[in-house]
Amino acid sequence: MIITGWGYYAAIYLLFAILDGKRSLAAVFLLYGLYFGLTEPAERSWVASFAPAPLRGKAFGYYHGVVGLASLPASLIFGLVWQGLGYQYAFIMGAGFALLGCGLIQAAAKGSLRDRENNA
Repeated sequence: MIITGWGYYAAIYLLFAILDGKRSLAAVFLLYGLYFGLTEPAERSWVASFAPAPLRGKAFGYYHGVVGLASLPASLIFGLVWQGLGYQYAFIMGAGFALLGCGLIQAAAKGSLRDRENNA
């Protein structure tokens, strides 16, 4: 579900890059809200699956802390690209990073599956 959500995010960002009419941008912005519904519950479930029950609160604290800390430089880079090259490049870059994240999660999942098969 996370990969689907991030792929959807990439598609929405590509639409932001290529569309310019007020109505179409408003529609894409509304569709952007679905991204959170697709990914946030799955991401939280994934975090919970890594932590034993007594440490889940701490795991969520670390998770949200890392997300918060990463948001500042990500937003600065996005803004610098927007200012220097234009909004289209900033959104294309965001879509590219989302797709890169999808690939990294797929690779990690395949590695985890292989590890489980080898240990069984």
